[in-house]
Amino acid sequence: SNYNTKHFVVGDNIELNSTDVQNCGGYLVAENFEGSISGLYNEATYSIKFADEVIYISNFENFALFGNLNNATISNLFIAGKTSTKFTNLFAKDGASVLNLSLVARNAINSTIQNVNIENIEYELEIEKGLGSVYVAGLVAYMEGGSISGCIVENFAVKFVDSNKNGTENVSSSTTYIGGLVAKAVNKVTIENCSIYDLKLQQTKLHTVAFYVGGVAGHTTVKNGNTERSLIKNINVGETETDNEE
Repeated sequence: SNYNTKHFVVGDNIELNSTDVQNCGGYLVAENFEGSISGLYNEATYSIKFADEVIYISNFENFALFGNLNNATISNLFIAGKTSTKFTNLFAKDGASVLNLSLVARNAINSTIQNVNIENIEYELEIEKGLGSVYVAGLVAYMEGGSISGCIVENFAVKFVDSNKNGTENVSSSTTYIGGLVAKAVNKVTIENCSIYDLKLQQTKLHTVAFYVGGVAGHTTVKNGNTERSLIKNINVGETETDNEE
């Protein structure tokens, strides 16, 4: 049976520690998924929580619950850190083509993300000069079509650290996308009735060809002849903070 196309319900709280994360290979649930998952069971919403305040992971070019969502539905999940869980030692080596960091999915194609809450998460990134594109978001790194609704991202932070490897002074990437909900939205992605609170970005000597940052989406665009861009409405945005160091 192909479990990637089935419907699943989370029937209990899940707690993940550093070892669980380090051993996941980049995806905590599955690399490819076309089914549905709901955290709502018997009128209770269950959570996925990280047990440690600091989680060290390295050599991951991708990190999320899922790698690729295709016509999938993810709903009624609460994903949270312990007070504030910091994912650190996220080192992207020179020559890597892309770095994707998000909590729900790396890529979501024509999929639905509904009533998913993210809380108390920080990414501390150490990037070596020469990296390709960087996508960092609370929910989805790259989304094409589909919708995000009723979601909340709270106390979410992204910090870039100068690696200073091999005597290089500055870290760099070709293009960087950072969004509270989605890093890059392509074609018509409908984002509505969501809230973003306490979003923080700190960059230290990060030099890029292009840098896109947004409280909701880092960047929106169209491709393949489409003319309808993303629709964003009814968004509550609380405190945001950006700290840039040259």
